[in-house]
Amino acid sequence: MKLNQLLFCLGSLFLLSLQTEAQKATHIMPMDIPVRLSASFAELRADHFHSGIDLSTSGTLNVPVKSTADGYVSRIKMATYGYGYALYVTHNDGTTTVYGHLNSFIPRIDKVLCDYQYEHRSFNCDVFLKSTDLPVKKGEVIAYSGNSGGSGGPHLHYEVRDTKSEHPLNPLAYIPEVKDNVPPTIMGLKLYSVENEGDRIAYNSIKYYGAPVSQIIPAPAGRIALGIHCTDYFSSDGRPCGVIDIKLFKNNTLVFQSHIDDLDFDLTRHINAHLDYKEWIGNRRFIQRSYRLPGNELSYYTGDGIIAVAPNDTLNMRYEATDFAGHVSKLSFKLVGRAASSSAPSERNCEWNKTFAVDTLGISVVIPHGALYADEQISLSHKNKIWTIGSNTIPLQKAVSITLPLPDSIESSKACILYRNSKGSFIYAGGKADNGKITMKNKALGDYTIGTDNTPPVVITRNSRTNLKRSNTIMIGVSDDLSGISQWDVYIDGDWHPFEYDYKQNMLKARIERLRINPGNHNLLAIVTDAQGNAKRFEWSFSLVQ
Repeated sequence: MKLNQLLFCLGSLFLLSLQTEAQKATHIMPMDIPVRLSASFAELRADHFHSGIDLSTSGTLNVPVKSTADGYVSRIKMATYGYGYALYVTHNDGTTTVYGHLNSFIPRIDKVLCDYQYEHRSFNCDVFLKSTDLPVKKGEVIAYSGNSGGSGGPHLHYEVRDTKSEHPLNPLAYIPEVKDNVPPTIMGLKLYSVENEGDRIAYNSIKYYGAPVSQIIPAPAGRIALGIHCTDYFSSDGRPCGVIDIKLFKNNTLVFQSHIDDLDFDLTRHINAHLDYKEWIGNRRFIQRSYRLPGNELSYYTGDGIIAVAPNDTLNMRYEATDFAGHVSKLSFKLVGRAASSSAPSERNCEWNKTFAVDTLGISVVIPHGALYADEQISLSHKNKIWTIGSNTIPLQKAVSITLPLPDSIESSKACILYRNSKGSFIYAGGKADNGKITMKNKALGDYTIGTDNTPPVVITRNSRTNLKRSNTIMIGVSDDLSGISQWDVYIDGDWHPFEYDYKQNMLKARIERLRINPGNHNLLAIVTDAQGNAKRFEWSFSLVQ
């Protein structure tokens, strides 16, 4: 390397370090409690990469949440699922921070939200604000932590996004250093054979090698590829988190690397191509492929990862897994070439970049181009009123269209399609009946059948008394046996009021202090509708005392 190139590289590294320190200096931690991460950036999840970090609140609610830098509240979002109560704060440094699964907002933010909810007659909403509407200062309390939305327990979900692209970035590069004294853990690897079918490539599973991985691994002569099963911890008693950088070397030469430092929500479902999806569905192992499937559009990779092996070859291989703190775990092993297998190439009738349409056994299936990440064998069968379409171990990027024949014995307005989930239970998947058939779109292959839902939701009161104060909460129990709660409207004395649907507690609820009602006697009417259109009316009377 020439001197000027060396100086340029050193200068770039110096500037990068200064930039990182500056970023850390401009953002503080969002809560004044001991820092304990329960999930990390880019952690592997079902159908998506985790877009932020999860900060544990040790099972408690209502921990004050602060804006981590000067800025303004640019968005307030309320949703039954996902982030639940969420705030977005835009900053002058080109970033926007996101605070999810909150329990409540400070009064001036909640007033803006409440006004919007009453105006649009919807509890769930997405409010976008101007820079002058709700300015906030670094360290100012803006909300209180909770367990709303799709949260599995009380915590704060915290993100840092590039404001312009809306791509999530690693929050650890912006907040004060989070203690991490544990390197990644490598739990195993997997071997794949690589088949050539004309100009197409197929990857076939050979064997999973769990830790401790054998130092000598037999490999069939020809071309192979690898995958790694690994995780990371921030402390010895912490939860498993994600590994952001993985390198694979052959004879000390880099043959593949995946490095994740930002995410794209439009591509996050491509995690199902980044992973060995069949291993995840069958064995709950997150094995990251050290090669790229043809339909994988992620940009995290260097090298193709395909390794040529000749009979009696001995290849010195090494994996290096690195966490954000710079800890590196290495796994060294040897691939030894063995005679190639004489097995026939696997059959694949559906090409990933072409539309696949079939009409047989009374059903119609359309898999659009780009729905698959690789060529697959898609078979159809029918037995005992169950249609099997491919396999649930085949991931989909796009929804497929499925049309099934509707039996004469089933009323079309109440008919629905059911899908067998990973637990073996049939769950509601939707569908629209017309002209003796029922059609739906879904991002899953596997077992389908036809069912009916003509039972309305169950609605009951959960308040033990009828004399309530401003500080109380009105609670209405709701549940549905199949299609699930789809719509709810609550009226008090004929006027609509914002009630939250908490699906984890099977409840509609509202803090009375947020409701625009006066002291005195009141009549409440709740109308709750499931996804199949079955509705239930519920009436209840209460008194609001001073």
